[in-house]
Amino acid sequence: MIHLSKKAVSYVFIILGALGVLDFLFLMFLRAAMNFGIIFPCIVAIPLLIVGIQLRKDKFTFFRIRNTAYKRIIVIIFILVLASFILVEILILSAIRTDSNVRVDYVIILGAGLKGDQMTLTFRNRMDKGIEFLRENPEVRVIVSGGKGLGETIPEAEAMSKYLIKNGIDASRIIKEEKSTSTMENFKFSRELIQQQGENEKNEIMIVTSDFHMFRAKMIGRRNRFITYGLPSRTWWGILPNSCIREYFAVIKSFFVDR
Repeated sequence: MIHLSKKAVSYVFIILGALGVLDFLFLMFLRAAMNFGIIFPCIVAIPLLIVGIQLRKDKFTFFRIRNTAYKRIIVIIFILVLASFILVEILILSAIRTDSNVRVDYVIILGAGLKGDQMTLTFRNRMDKGIEFLRENPEVRVIVSGGKGLGETIPEAEAMSKYLIKNGIDASRIIKEEKSTSTMENFKFSRELIQQQGENEKNEIMIVTSDFHMFRAKMIGRRNRFITYGLPSRTWWGILPNSCIREYFAVIKSFFVDR
């Protein structure tokens, strides 16, 4: 039984490790922007591959640990982490739905990173989704939220405003929030801008962001006293797995820190 479990665990670790490395190589082939989120699956994958191979060679020492209490603690931690990962991924995927037939006071489009002053595909997908809603609801104003980050020559909100105007959205409908560098700040600073409009009671918002990001965006929006609805933009399947894995760690961080 122990030999069988070791063999099964080794295969699981090797497969997960191989998938992580392949994910990284695939994104590098696509010339994705280098950041920690891109590298992280590979960082995790390499130890998994090593452990899996060591298990296959019967050189991994975990199954030789005689202190059953110590071994049990390790197993419990592993199960808890795995269970939390599965739960969070289910929440992320279940939030990928459009809230239709709702009336809102504002649309908030969240930035997604620029290369210089150019939008990425993910960013443009968010913008195009927001434009669809704004054309269908000409009475609603829009807050474009995003500051200037590493490798960006202009604030994301400035690029978003130009994109909206270029696509027929009147400049008078656009409010620029140019200070935020995180999802928490997106909503915090957007709330401040709404209050500056003298409309403190305006709480219902339509969030436009990527599908994998919608669960966390709504959670943080509610923490900033908004009634939140979602309009998710689709992420290309080639980068969706990496995005969902990265989002797990972002959700855990936001759950405990972003308050």
